[in-house]
Amino acid sequence: RYYKKYRGMGSIEARQKRFTLDRYNTPSKELAEGVEGLVPYTGDTEQVVNRLVSGLKASMGYAGASSISDMWNKTKLARVSQLGGQELKPHNILLPNQNEKTEI
Repeated sequence: RYYKKYRGMGSIEARQKRFTLDRYNTPSKELAEGVEGLVPYTGDTEQVVNRLVSGLKASMGYAGASSISDMWNKTKLARVSQLGGQELKPHNILLPNQNEKTEI
């Protein structure tokens, strides 16, 4: 698995690399206001954009929209609660990587 470096804008390393003074890099601040770490690498830009486009096309198909403006007219954005989000995920399915016995 590949990872790339994540550097929050107020982290120590980001502050050291800045050339101008701004709200994160003023001399009076002695504490870092951001984190540094690693995040999973999801691919180059072309791969990520292609996945986003594929997801958008699938969503348009579900909504019966043939264009972005058609999508705006035919769909509504709704908030989903945390519990509702859990219900939207597949559930009551035993997956092989859960170390549970599956009966067929």
